[in-house]
Amino acid sequence: MTSNIPKQRGRKTGWAFAPMVCALVVFAAYAVQAQTAPEAGAQPPQIVASPASPASHTLRPDRSIAGTVSLSFDNASIPVVIDAVVGRMLRRTFVVDPALNERTITLRSTRPLHEGDALALLDQALRLAGATLIEKPDGSVEVLVAEHAQGLRTTPVVAGAPQRAGAYLIVPLRYIPAREMAKILESVADRQAVVRVDEAREALVLSGGAQALATLTDTIALFDVDWLAATTFDLVPVRNAPAETVAADVRRALGGETGLVGSQVELAPINRLRAILVISKRAERLVSVRDWIQRLDAPPPGDGRTVRFHGVKNLPAPEVAEALAGLLGSGGGGSNPTPVGGTAPQSAQNGASGAGSQGVASTAGVSLASGVRIQPSPRVNGLLIYATEEEFNQIVRTIEQIDVPPEQVLIEATVAEVVLNDQLKYGVQWFFNTRDQATATFSSSSNGSIAQAFPGFSYAFQGQYVRAALNALSAISDVEVISSPQLVALNGQTARLQIGDEVPIITQSASGLQNDARIVNSVTYRDTGVVLSVTPRVGSDGLVIVDISQEVSDVSGTTSSGIDSPTIQQRRFETRVAIQDGETVALGGLIRASRSRGATGVPLLGRIPGVGAAFSTRDRTSRRTELIIFLTPRVIRSPETARAVTREMRERLERLERSSVGDAWRTP
Repeated sequence: MTSNIPKQRGRKTGWAFAPMVCALVVFAAYAVQAQTAPEAGAQPPQIVASPASPASHTLRPDRSIAGTVSLSFDNASIPVVIDAVVGRMLRRTFVVDPALNERTITLRSTRPLHEGDALALLDQALRLAGATLIEKPDGSVEVLVAEHAQGLRTTPVVAGAPQRAGAYLIVPLRYIPAREMAKILESVADRQAVVRVDEAREALVLSGGAQALATLTDTIALFDVDWLAATTFDLVPVRNAPAETVAADVRRALGGETGLVGSQVELAPINRLRAILVISKRAERLVSVRDWIQRLDAPPPGDGRTVRFHGVKNLPAPEVAEALAGLLGSGGGGSNPTPVGGTAPQSAQNGASGAGSQGVASTAGVSLASGVRIQPSPRVNGLLIYATEEEFNQIVRTIEQIDVPPEQVLIEATVAEVVLNDQLKYGVQWFFNTRDQATATFSSSSNGSIAQAFPGFSYAFQGQYVRAALNALSAISDVEVISSPQLVALNGQTARLQIGDEVPIITQSASGLQNDARIVNSVTYRDTGVVLSVTPRVGSDGLVIVDISQEVSDVSGTTSSGIDSPTIQQRRFETRVAIQDGETVALGGLIRASRSRGATGVPLLGRIPGVGAAFSTRDRTSRRTELIIFLTPRVIRSPETARAVTREMRERLERLERSSVGDAWRTP
């Protein structure tokens, strides 16, 4: 064993104290060996204190300064090497595990090393011998058996600070997730290195030897980078073809996945922007790719128009085609709009159900060239559009604004007939006016309240008061509910309910001039009973405007003429009302008066002249009734609301079924 120790100059006076220092060292070693082992007869570590020296503790010193430590040990005992390197060369305090006294290492350096490099090299040699070197924050060094050192905790060191052998290193990550970085480090970390993941703070906790920590931190520095910082982007618009089609053509033109696009350039088509996003690490590649995109995005031969199909999701295709026809300036019952630039549209040529256009029209501020044709296909509920790519995209954007799910309206109607007695001799409207749940409105205008002649009225409830109103009326008179239908209609569509019979009525009779000619009658059928027709229109603020047509008709014999056809007695009105969503309106004022005379008596005796009156009675009755309609609209704007309405109607049927079963059980 040899040790090259740098000669110290200018300190000749220090030799006078050498005997004293040696005596102190021998005495300290003897005192330590005399102590009792703490556990299981194991010898305590040897503690050697060297002269104080404010040496740097970093493992990565400034290499611009030449090294001062040269190592050359051949099969030397570990305590001897630690004493020579750590104690005498680096002047550090050290502790050596007695279990390492019999182990040896071989260590050589071809050139003088810095202190940090010397400790790193020594740590590697110790690990080969089953030992490890731990550097404390105060600069002292512990050399332990590797198995004993795994459970020791050292002070963590943040990445960037001076590193110590055997320390825990905390590395915060900025760009790469901690778990992904840990998977990468598994392939480069040695067996004794430990990598822990802190996902909450996106950091890694590393432990191991100095060389292992250096390898791990260098690997992290390679991967934890902002890849967007060195990436260039270019958004190239396309005008004549879909972005995906142009991107696929560019990939094939530049060699496919193994060519320029697959290895150095990435293409991301964005159909919403009608553009292609070009991504590359090298800015000069963007120029060539942009050139190829513009070359391949050329208009097709001719005028560039082709037939394309667009499916309609929510509305009938003919209805959408009619709306587009009026927008593009032909058909549909609308004046042709003036295009951008002030030129009037030309006359229309061949169109699809009045949906074609041969003029220049303006849509959302963009002029569409002449020759656009739109053909609805009801079978598949779609549109065939003959246009260029730009015109087609503009039309599709317009369709998306029109083709929205239509709202539905649940109309809950109750048609009741109230007998007008002494308390209701002025009609139901007088009864309502004496109550304070709501206000009555009397009008014959068409502003949304009522549209029939006086004495009609409409009465708006601020809530669901139909049952309460009927109960109040039935308490003072006879109330008969003729019908209580519930209809669901689309916004702007008509729903019709009819409960009754079709009655034949002779409209014409014809016979020949011969004596035996037959009489030929022309017969039509008339709907009778309860006929309700409603057309709701929903506003954006929840106001529902409802067109109502209500008819209640009966059949009676004809007494005013000799025509062999029945007489239809009807009560009918048509009106338009404005109601808030969920509120109830009462429509009434249709009063009907009827008189009847009857006679009853003893058979035969009641017909004897003079004395028959004693055996018979005659009565005259009069009856006045008023027809009232309660109407409640409920707007269905979402599938959740539709399911709630269906669930409510199902619960009503279940309650009705339970009540019917209970009545049948109580019947004797």
